[in-house]
Order: sequence, then C-alpha cells, then structure tokens
Amino acid sequence: PPRSTLFPYTTLFRSGRHLLVSASTGGAWNSLALYSHGVPASVALARKETGVMTKSGAALLPAPHAVAFSPHASLAAGTDLGCGHLTLLQPSSEGIAALDRCHVSSGLAATQPVWTADGQYIVAAAASNSSLLLYQVAATEISGHKMRIRMLATIPTATAVTALLAHPATSVVFTSRMHGSGSVLESWEIQSDHLQLTNSRWISNRLSTLAYDGDALWAASNDHLVRISMRDLRTSFFKTPLHGDEVRTIVSQRLPT
Repeated sequence: PPRSTLFPYTTLFRSGRHLLVSASTGGAWNSLALYSHGVPASVALARKETGVMTKSGAALLPAPHAVAFSPHASLAAGTDLGCGHLTLLQPSSEGIAALDRCHVSSGLAATQPVWTADGQYIVAAAASNSSLLLYQVAATEISGHKMRIRMLATIPTATAVTALLAHPATSVVFTSRMHGSGSVLESWEIQSDHLQLTNSRWISNRLSTLAYDGDALWAASNDHLVRISMRDLRTSFFKTPLHGDEVRTIVSQRLPT
C-alpha cells in the first residue's frame, strides 16, 4: 500500500486494475488504481463505508476485516466481523458499489472467505458455532444483471475452521481446523448446491494458513512450513522449521526454469 495512508490495513486484494483494501480503523473499503507496473496510486480512488443504521437510528461503524475477489468478474466478497455482514462489492473507476449484503446470525470468523473457481459460490466460516457457510452469487431474475448473494447451506464442522482455500480450477475447497495437538485438513466439493466432504486427514501441526502450488498445498503452523499432497492430503518429505512470529499468509509463485 502507499506510505501516505493514515490508517492501518487489515486485508489487501488485487484484481485487474484495482487494489481493494479493508481499513479497520477507517470503517471502510478503499479502492486504489493500479498502474501498469502494478504499483498502486498514493490516494484511494473510491471509498465505501461499512456503517449500518441500528433500530434506534444510531450509525454503527464496525471494522471491515477481509476481502476476496471473484476469479471471473470485478466482484469482491467483503466480511465485517463487527456486524456479521457478508457484502458483495463491485469496484470500478467511478467508485465501489455494494450490490448486496447478507447478515450472518452466527457471526463471521476472522478466516478470509473464498470464491470457487467458477465464480458462482462463496464459502465462509462462522464465528459463534463451528460451521461452514455456502453462498451462491447470481444475477436476479427481475433485473437480469444485478448480482445477489443467496445463502444455500450451513455445514457443521467438529471444531472451528481456521483456514480456507479454494482450488483454482475445480469446485473443491480445502479447510483446516484445530483438533487436539494438531489440525484436521479436509477437502470439500460443491455438489447440488451443497458442500460434500471428500477427504479428511489429521496433521500433526496446528495449521494457520494454506496456499496452492500446482498439485500440492503449502501449509504453515506456528513453527513449521509443510508441503501436502492435494490428492490424498498426506504430508510430503518437505517440512521445514519456521522462526519468528506466527505465519498468517503464504504466497507461492512458479518461476520459469
């Protein structure tokens, strides 16, 4: 992000010509234009407040937390932990439009939501109960072009989900959740508008984040970086110690040989 900003960022996500940022203390999502070399502008192009009106008429300005772009359209899903809202956003050069908003009665977990590869579904984690939330994103029949979010299913999990990752080419979603001294890594597939568990494996590390890399997953715990086979969810020979604070994000990149 540009150094001149006056508020801390919690999440950054880029898509095409825009960098969409959630600013916790600013109570808003901010859209910054990206130059051809990938550097963002020093001033936000647009800003979308996250505030809502309470029944008493007072304005509530909770802090936006996470944002994720659709793989096929200039749409983004933003979560607001303070009021438990999942918001469908559309950034453009004219501003940021809030197309639709869903209230999650069980609250939203701090885990970043994910889009499936076809851009039709959003998967998020609930906060107050251990479950996954499945949403469908589609144009309304009335307008034919305005996008809406529709809640499809709540899928219970034995413990709270701590990491989510969508496969970049299929409808599979990977989740990690704490279990005893380790974690349970699971793969889910969307079938008939529902999430079906297809594989589950206990990992001896308490995983905090996941990343995709070809036919494998990278997973990080508080002290190890682990490579996991995507086919059977088994850990490979690569397991290296980490030093320092807790790892929150992994980014993988294939370099030309």
